[in-house]
Amino acid sequence: MTKEHKPRTFISYSRTNKDFAIKLAQELKSNLFPVWLDQIDIPTGARWDNELENALRECEIFLVVLTPASIASENVRDEIGYAIDHGKSILPVLLETCEIPLRLRRFQYVDFTQKDYRDGIESAKQLLNIFIGKATQSNQEAENPTASQEKDAQARTGSQPQAEPAQPGKQDSEADRKTKGPAKVQSAPTVTKKKTSQTAVLIWVAIGVVVCFFLCIAAISLLNVLTDWTDLGETSTPDAERLSPSKTTTGNDGMILLYVPAGNFVMGSDTGEKDEEPAHTVTLEAFWIDQTEVTNSMFSAFIKATGYKTDAEKKGVASIYNGSNWVNTQGADWQHPTGPNSDISGKENHPVINVSWNDAAAYCKWAGRRLPTEAEWEKAARGTNGGTYPWGNEAPDSNLLNFDNNVGDTEKVGTYPNGASPYGALDMAGNVFEWTSDWYEVYPGGDPNASIDFGQTHRVLHGGAWGLSANLARSAVRLGLPPGGSSNSFGFRCSRSLP
Repeated sequence: MTKEHKPRTFISYSRTNKDFAIKLAQELKSNLFPVWLDQIDIPTGARWDNELENALRECEIFLVVLTPASIASENVRDEIGYAIDHGKSILPVLLETCEIPLRLRRFQYVDFTQKDYRDGIESAKQLLNIFIGKATQSNQEAENPTASQEKDAQARTGSQPQAEPAQPGKQDSEADRKTKGPAKVQSAPTVTKKKTSQTAVLIWVAIGVVVCFFLCIAAISLLNVLTDWTDLGETSTPDAERLSPSKTTTGNDGMILLYVPAGNFVMGSDTGEKDEEPAHTVTLEAFWIDQTEVTNSMFSAFIKATGYKTDAEKKGVASIYNGSNWVNTQGADWQHPTGPNSDISGKENHPVINVSWNDAAAYCKWAGRRLPTEAEWEKAARGTNGGTYPWGNEAPDSNLLNFDNNVGDTEKVGTYPNGASPYGALDMAGNVFEWTSDWYEVYPGGDPNASIDFGQTHRVLHGGAWGLSANLARSAVRLGLPPGGSSNSFGFRCSRSLP
């Protein structure tokens, strides 16, 4: 006896609609609908990109929450494309008034804008039951192909129950003949002609179906190509807080890289520190950015492969933040984060620290990448919507980043998925400041006297750190320091240009 399989439903949404998505998932789960939502079903410590990709592949039904924000979201659009391309049953849920994407207009949807919440839930449950029934039937047919084949054979041949054959020698009585009337005799040629005509009709119908099928395939392929061109040509970035399988690749060191499309974005700030001014538009080519900061484990592989010595190891000292002050500490380096009596045991997946700009540049070169420019780092962090932080303008809290000495040390990379950037980059606020490739110089149109360190003597870091305030975690904040400096608040990630 085979175990009953009840199809699962993947819920796709924009981060701005997270509360509704969670409420909807909990409501459906309480009614015994097997649904999958990242905010509920990804276990603590699991890799979000892997979990999302597996769920998207395994769920037979795809429910997408439609709002202006989700339609603008690059990752929601990618998830929709995946669901359509892989033949998922699709249920659009219209939460806010917006123009439904062209590829979804042929699907019946639930309109929450015209219903109260309870009515909307009931409609969603009814449609899900229909989808579940279809998926279950499909699974049963896959498990028992014989019954399905017999049913298909009947449909193809048009077979019907046969009439009882006449008994030999039996003749109609006179009364029977009077009742039935004169017998109608059909000649053999007439029957053959009728069957021939039916066969011809069936052949032409089959040809028509095949032609229509290939025309539909061609139209869908053309639509997908046009959609891809539109996506790559975007200059506005949605709150694509979650990863899409088509927007990632893997570096030589095993690092996941995220795709950042070409286009304009606003860099700097007119409301922050003087060295952040003025806010100005920058145009960038598309590029790849590391999903997380480079870890101790990755850096250790680099050291073993090359025999490289970091600046802190050569000098025998690094600047250590103890929660209130910066102290030059003898014997502190990447393997001894707070001094000679410390080590990185159990911190293999924490960001490597006490690395200088020189160390970071050497690692990225070894890994086949480079340090991101200051502009690339800032676009990857805040997208094109000009958010104060990677997640938007919401005030920082301990659910979004590691900051303000709340933990008292670095955290494992990827610990704060809710603080992801619009492109899915993690920990771009808090944990450690990150080196960029650029010199610390005045912005075009800015005040050259805003900092005495402007010029080609200091390199720029961004992102805030575990022991520092929320203000320093703003994406536009710039920190200029000598390229040979090392600290337990400094780390890095790499980037890569497109071929």
